[in-house]
Amino acid sequence: MNASHAPTCLLDSADDDLMTMIREGKADLALPVLERRYGRELRRVVQGIVREPSLAADVATEAIEKIWLERARYQPGTNFRAWLIGVTRNHALTALRRLRRAARVGGTAWGTEDATDLLAHVPSAATETAEASELSHVLSAAVADLPERYRTVFHLCVQQQRPYSEVSRALRLPKGTIAIRIRRARQRLLGTLAPHLDRGHVQALANRYSTCA
Repeated sequence: MNASHAPTCLLDSADDDLMTMIREGKADLALPVLERRYGRELRRVVQGIVREPSLAADVATEAIEKIWLERARYQPGTNFRAWLIGVTRNHALTALRRLRRAARVGGTAWGTEDATDLLAHVPSAATETAEASELSHVLSAAVADLPERYRTVFHLCVQQQRPYSEVSRALRLPKGTIAIRIRRARQRLLGTLAPHLDRGHVQALANRYSTCA
């Protein structure tokens, strides 16, 4: 959705009138106006919660779409701006909890301990712990299913965090071969995890852990 496409004739319309249009099936006309009016503020709200830049941009865009999804809950005559910020904040917190889950599993898969630093200020819920546990089981099974040539170097370099040079000598393989096998192991693991995570979070993990250690 592009705010620059907001119909000029609607730019002065009241928020409640725009919400009426949305409920009447004219969201394609009203939403660009609301995005133009509130988009910058919503992006600031989201960025203050979701610190992963690529995900924050996606969440801010989705927040505008949430207006349509939550349209029945808005009461005409109330403070639309406050309602919209509340919807946006809830959506951002949900995205952050999901990213926490992705980061936990990604930290295990990619041998990093700092993956959850982005999310340390958000309390964990019991349901999130259960989801993380389930994903950890999926990951463990995926590691076990890796071809031996990938599983061995992944275990030594990533899980045991041994230097490439040491593993190269131990396995009598060039360091470049070690790096390639680890990258391919990570790609396979990410493919296994993808069905269990939102697309945005898979992309965030891929961006964060795409390089070899």
